[in-house]
Amino acid sequence: MIDFDPIHSLLALGLFPGALVLDLGCGTGLQARALTCAGYHVVGVDSDVDAVTTARELDDDGAPRPRYLVARGEGLSCRDGIFDAVVCLDVLHWCADESAFRAAWAEAWRVLKPGGVFVARCRMFVEGLEADGASPWFLPTPALLEDQRARVGGEWRVPPVLAGASDLIRFAVVKPR
Repeated sequence: MIDFDPIHSLLALGLFPGALVLDLGCGTGLQARALTCAGYHVVGVDSDVDAVTTARELDDDGAPRPRYLVARGEGLSCRDGIFDAVVCLDVLHWCADESAFRAAWAEAWRVLKPGGVFVARCRMFVEGLEADGASPWFLPTPALLEDQRARVGGEWRVPPVLAGASDLIRFAVVKPR
């Protein structure tokens, strides 16, 4: 596994506490709570109603809380260009297919401010690492990641980085100003 801390990643990318962050595919809110405790203003979004309910229940009383919304990554109800960062951890490989993958990325890009950063970690197709049997995931290829980055006009801040023989990658793309 890649050692990946979204708080350190955001800080390294120049996004400091106080920034507005979308946690896309927040699940039960683990990263959303950590980002909020670090001083970020966080909106967590997940399509799983039960996960969002659990996230709300797990928030500590008295501590800063993320705001949670139930929505699909391909159809966010947020305004254009409002987030300083979109964090998407272990979510993109759950897209049904390439079309859903592109739609989720495009939607994250739409709600991102100019100069904002899209930080993601997902599984990726790696030649020679194919698992036996059918995978439950859509595994984007390096070419698809590059094509999607080029389509949205983003700039790699951290190009897709593999951890040894793993198929888990992380990357960061900056939206032009």
